[in-house]
Formats: sequence, structure tokens, C-alpha cells
Amino acid sequence: MATSSGVGVSNGQRWINARRFLLSNLRDLGMGKSFLDEAILHEAQVLVDEFKSKAGGHVRLPNYTNITVVNIIWQMVASCRFNLHDDEVIKFMKIFSTIHDNLMLLCLPEIFPWVKYILPDFVYRKLLKLDAFEEVTEASVKVMKRTVDSHRANLDFSNPRDVIDKYLVEMSKKTDIAEYFSEPDLMKIIMDLYGAGFETTSKMLQWILLYMAKYPEVQARAQQQIDDVVSRDTLPTNQHKSRLPYVEAIIHEVLRIVSFAPLGVMHSTNRDVHLGGYLLPKDTLVFGVIAACHEDPQHWADPHEFQPDRFLDAEGRFVFQREGFLPFSVGRRSCLGESLAKMELLLFTSALLQNFNFASPEGGEVDLRPKPVALINNPREQDLLITVRK
Repeated sequence: MATSSGVGVSNGQRWINARRFLLSNLRDLGMGKSFLDEAILHEAQVLVDEFKSKAGGHVRLPNYTNITVVNIIWQMVASCRFNLHDDEVIKFMKIFSTIHDNLMLLCLPEIFPWVKYILPDFVYRKLLKLDAFEEVTEASVKVMKRTVDSHRANLDFSNPRDVIDKYLVEMSKKTDIAEYFSEPDLMKIIMDLYGAGFETTSKMLQWILLYMAKYPEVQARAQQQIDDVVSRDTLPTNQHKSRLPYVEAIIHEVLRIVSFAPLGVMHSTNRDVHLGGYLLPKDTLVFGVIAACHEDPQHWADPHEFQPDRFLDAEGRFVFQREGFLPFSVGRRSCLGESLAKMELLLFTSALLQNFNFASPEGGEVDLRPKPVALINNPREQDLLITVRK
């Protein structure tokens, strides 16, 4: 299998170096640490203010949840944040969403390799929307190159500000870890972080709100716990985490029951493998069906039921169950932003439940069926009745 760039689908030493670099530097810049609270709390307050401006009736869950989530990782990656109403950013995120909604098209040649041989080229390109993908890729590269060029022009080698600066410094030193470092590779890494940052956590936040609207008794219980722990004139912080076990249980139960990436992270065999009587030749793409683990009755009683209490012990304390719980995948390819995503989900969820009630639209029902998109369980676009809590 050819070695791709970036950190999402690369492999071999290139992937090892990129992942090691990112883990080290994202931690140094605050990922998963309490002093990142300030950035998350700022975005949470921005999100609350925006919801208040829209609350009071039937509201389509806003896309700007994507931007608030991206702003947190983007401050570590590029030392900047986006305005929620920036037309260029909104347009760029729509492009990203289009890519995610059509990911399965790119997999067709892998599943049915004959299509590229029997179809005329113009039909093949139209079927797979290759022209649109190439246009999106070109636009993305321009944005990322502009970001990298700006950092290079203002780089202080003795005081790197963010991931981009640190990457450029390592690349100039030609250290062992920078063996495969290059500007195109940096742009692909930025794209990987950007895409992962907004498409996963923001969509999971939308899923949580949909489940709260569907299960008002769960929502009320969470709100009561938040009110008991946090003053109404301040937002919940990571310091309140240990005293919000039910909110944590809700988040983990939504992660389980939704299985946002039902097939997990794509792997590839590095040699011929015999498994269950089948031969998997070297370079075969392999997916682990995470959704099957999340629905396995050996690990979960009534797996298709929404039951946050399954993550609580008899005293009401949060109990993390690792066995059969794999929303961030497993092994060396597990999501490198897991700790940040959990932190964001806790603080955003707590802030929104503290300030708003979410309910089914009058005369309607919340639709918890995932959007029919391959490889990702996105929530369906729909209205909710959102009101400000008194």
C-alpha cells in the first residue's frame, strides 16, 4: 500500500513520526489539561449567547457548533479562532461536510474495482463526483497554504506559538522525527486535525442534544445535578467534572449508542493473514465493527435502550467501562484527540443544559435515526423546541 501523507491515513515510519510529534506538542499546548479550560469556557459562553439569540421557538440545530469546536483545536494548531458568522469559514465547513457526506463514493473502486475499467471516464468521474472532490481539495490546499505561509513569515524559532510553528522548527532542524516532514505533509496534517476537530465532536454534541429532547426525564435529572453543583451565574468547568457523574454518564451512553464511526478506523494488513478460515492478503483494508461491540449483549444489558445509568455504580458515581466501549477506536490508531473531545463534550453539554431546555417540536418527534451516510453516523437535520431556563 502506498504511503499517504498526514496522520489520518498514512502508515509506516511517516505515520509514527507524525503521531508522535502531534501527541507530544498538543499535550504541551494544553490538550487534556485543565489550563485549556479558559479557551473551552470562552467558546462555551459564545455558544450559549448564540443559542439565546435563537431560542424561544422551533430552532434548527445550528452549524456554528462546528466552529466553536474547531476554535479550540485551531488555537493550538494555528493560534487563532474564527468568528461564528464568518462567511468564508461557513462556506469552508459546508465543503468539508460535503466531503464527509460522500465518503462512500471514494470507497466504490475498492469494493467494486471493475467500475473504473468498464465505465467511460466521464461517467466514472461523475459517478464518484471526482471533479467536486478535486475542487474541494484545491480550495482546501489554498487555505492551508495561506496559513502555513503566514506562520513561516512570522516564525520565531526560539518561541514557537503553536503546532504549525513547532512543525516548521522541527523541519528546519532535520531531527530524526522530522525525517518525513515537508510543507505538503504539514498541510495534510492540518487538514486532518481540522476535519477531525469539527466533524466529530460537534456532531456528537448535536446527538447529545437530540437525546436530551427525546428523553426529557434524563435532561431534567442532569440539569438538577448541574444546578446543585454550579452557580447559575457561572459556567461549569473541568473542575466540576467529578461532581457531575450523571452528565458524564449521558455523554458516554450517547457515544456508545450512536457509534459515530461504526466501522472504526481503517487498518491494513502488513502481511498475509489467515483469519477464520479466510486469507487476507497483504495490504487488505480491514475495519473493526465498533458498532457491533457497542450492541453486544455480553457487554451491555438491553444494548438498544438508552440507559445512562449503566455508567453509574450503586452510589451514583461515574464508572468508566472500557470493555466493549470503543467510540475512539482502540490500539495505536485510536483517536489522538480523545481526551480533548471528552473535555469539550462535558463542558459544552453542561453549559447548554444549564441554560436551556431542549424538547421535541410541537406535534413532532425527535428522529434518532442516523443520516444515511456511509462510514459515519451523522444526526439528521431537524428542528427542536429550545427555551431559555428560568
